[in-house]
Amino acid sequence: MQFDRIDRRRLIAIAAGAAGATAAATPGRAAPVQAAPALGLDATHFGLQPGSPDDQTRLLQRAVDEAARNGAPLVLPPGVYRVANIKLTTGAQLVGARGATTLAFTQGPSLISGLAANHVTLAGLVLDGGRVPLPKERGLVQLENCKAVKVSDCDIRQAGGNALVGVNVDGEVSDSTFADALDVAIHVRDAAGLVIARNRVRGAGNNGIQVWRSAAGDDGTMVIETASRTSRPAPAAPARTAMPSTCFVPAT
Repeated sequence: MQFDRIDRRRLIAIAAGAAGATAAATPGRAAPVQAAPALGLDATHFGLQPGSPDDQTRLLQRAVDEAARNGAPLVLPPGVYRVANIKLTTGAQLVGARGATTLAFTQGPSLISGLAANHVTLAGLVLDGGRVPLPKERGLVQLENCKAVKVSDCDIRQAGGNALVGVNVDGEVSDSTFADALDVAIHVRDAAGLVIARNRVRGAGNNGIQVWRSAAGDDGTMVIETASRTSRPAPAAPARTAMPSTCFVPAT
């Protein structure tokens, strides 16, 4: 089945700041904006409706899978989408309008998860957990055994447990905000070659960023060492207390 492709102008408008880049300016001339890729699938073409009170998990899952099969980003226009337990497959790319596209968690073990899903991207999304309780040590975003992941320009808030959990992942988590997580904002273990940079953490109930570095033992097993970086919980009050964080876990 063929789905309409998003035209260049609409994709730029929806995904500005998430998928576009600004070229360097020349003296006396404004810097041109490099166009975002025109090959993207509009989530509304799969029946998704911004602002609908209905749970749209089934529709979004179908859209995610189809876009990944086509090797194209799935672009979600501004609005709120009530969903749960969205599973990422290899190549899945979810792109929203920064600060305006919200996935609101309804129920389940995670809002978004990926298992052995490589080259996945979450960009320009608000991921709102609504303080719905999560299983112990689970994340609102849960990524396991994934390579070349990218989480950028996202706002992950009100997780009823950990906001983001990465187990044996590499790639980057950058330029995102983590607010009001009940437990840890970013919890990573057994990771090698993961960059965590330029994020802001506000109001994590336990730790802000907790990275457990792994190393191979003589018998080839993975040994968990002490936390290489743990930030203190941010005070509950003013947003201006948000702390920038930068952490790099070198490849072993």
